[in-house]
Amino acid sequence: MKRVLVYNAFSNVMFEIVVWMIYLKNQGWTTGEIAILEGIFTISQFIFELPSGVISDKLGHKLTLVLGEISCFIYLFGFFFPHIHLIMYISFILFALGLSLISGTDVSVLYDSIPLKDKNKYIKYSGIFNSIGILGVAFGNAGGGWLAKISWTTLFIIAIIFRFCAIIAAMSINEDNFEDADELQINQSILKKMYSFLKDNKGYQKLLLVICFSDAAVTITYQYGSLLLSTIHIPTELVSTIFGIISLLGALVSYLVYEVVKRIDENKVALGLVELSMILALLFITKNKIVIVFGLIIINVSFEMWNVILENKIQKIVLEDIRATSISTINLFTSLLLTISSFLISAMSKETSMELTVGILSGSGLFVSGLVFIFYIKKMEEKYYDIK
Repeated sequence: MKRVLVYNAFSNVMFEIVVWMIYLKNQGWTTGEIAILEGIFTISQFIFELPSGVISDKLGHKLTLVLGEISCFIYLFGFFFPHIHLIMYISFILFALGLSLISGTDVSVLYDSIPLKDKNKYIKYSGIFNSIGILGVAFGNAGGGWLAKISWTTLFIIAIIFRFCAIIAAMSINEDNFEDADELQINQSILKKMYSFLKDNKGYQKLLLVICFSDAAVTITYQYGSLLLSTIHIPTELVSTIFGIISLLGALVSYLVYEVVKRIDENKVALGLVELSMILALLFITKNKIVIVFGLIIINVSFEMWNVILENKIQKIVLEDIRATSISTINLFTSLLLTISSFLISAMSKETSMELTVGILSGSGLFVSGLVFIFYIKKMEEKYYDIK
């Protein structure tokens, strides 16, 4: 378990993630070109997500993590050639591949590493896991802007060093305590079993939609947050600091989520945070600097709490031998939504402001997520009363 947590800390330190759009903007890229690059990245994620989940369930979670980290390591070298668009496209495709291999696999490794008697406390371990990962993100976010102020080359070299450490940490994970996947006799192919599960499990279907739309909506605010803040004339180093604050607060709420849901119904917590975030996202259209800064912080911090709650629900219902594939399926649809959003942002960049575009897209996604979640809660309540 400790090695899994150490790996998660290193894997989430990405100094470039908040400021890369500003970097490319400084190198002559237009907002439309950046959005297209982001679109290529999300299309690649869409293509890779489901195969990566199958690979993870077939080859093993640890090996898949290592392969994902190596792909992310290679991607970073592309930033040394910002004027060659083809290299940047290939780099971001590799990044998408790496993240696809890691996503779903990392939480599967976490689940595998939890002793059998403590599986029912997954939400507690997930909160700790996410909290440590977010602290890694906080360190990367807070440091990225300041490293960029020294020099962009320094930033990317240090990012490469940390990604190399993540590879070593992934390789050090001990699989001795993992449940033996070989003992799970898979009579059907993974894809067939996944298709049957998706078709028959109504709860999973609704949770898939809730997570996809909320994740895509918040990711839009996060990915385009640096451009959004630079549009309202906030310096790069302060942008980095704001995202560092987001991550620190996110780590805190993620760590506390287990204590919160012991006292307040988890469905009420998740739904309330989604609805609050929807309102704040729609308020971006006011173009008020204070509203945008605090809205960006609250939306992304709130997400860390409701994401743990929803992930816990998913882990409870997925089948053991398609665990990574089930999570990758959710990421697949999230990537599709992000791809559509990226090209909409690219198309709208010359016609509307960034505040209006991000506000409408994120607010709409959170509205759909909240609406489907209400239907999910009602369905679960009906099942509960039927059982009684």
